[in-house]
Amino acid sequence: TDPTDPTDPTDPTEPTTSSLAPGHTSGWLIRRFDRRVPLAELADHPVAHLTYWEAEAYAAWAGHRLPTEAEWEAACFGASGGKTVRYPWGDRFFGAEDDSGLLEGTGGATSMARTRAKIGEGQAELGTTSVTAFPEGDTASGCRQMCGNVWEWTTTTFYPWPGYVLDWPYRENAAPWFGFNKVVKG
Repeated sequence: TDPTDPTDPTDPTEPTTSSLAPGHTSGWLIRRFDRRVPLAELADHPVAHLTYWEAEAYAAWAGHRLPTEAEWEAACFGASGGKTVRYPWGDRFFGAEDDSGLLEGTGGATSMARTRAKIGEGQAELGTTSVTAFPEGDTASGCRQMCGNVWEWTTTTFYPWPGYVLDWPYRENAAPWFGFNKVVKG
């Protein structure tokens, strides 16, 4: 392949058969932990492993912007009439029944949570989930997958809450990022 030769029919941006995983004959692949998956199979999945600056650049390119932490919280936990809810889909983790005293992982309770977000038992598939999955977990404002799929960047700089007391393990874990990183949600 000669990218400077206009008569060469090979597109240098396309993968060659030597770059494909065994068993795959065409198309780009993405590594998903211990396997390679055709990129086309992930077309409706969120993008992962982006820096804040990459996410901000993409949002600007698309004519949008990243939300502040307060905007993200309002979209996730705001309900009609100015009321806030505990989970993106409402006040009950497992559903309309009384879930007091239920712990995640007990009985069939987590099967109800699995219809709302990529959390709990049974979410063994590594990686991301389609952005169209889990419509039962939509927020009051219509946002989907506000927890459990990928971390989402906000424009808010990461600082401790008022009254925060620096102690172990946060001294080594979170404190080095105060004032230097952005808040992630999800």
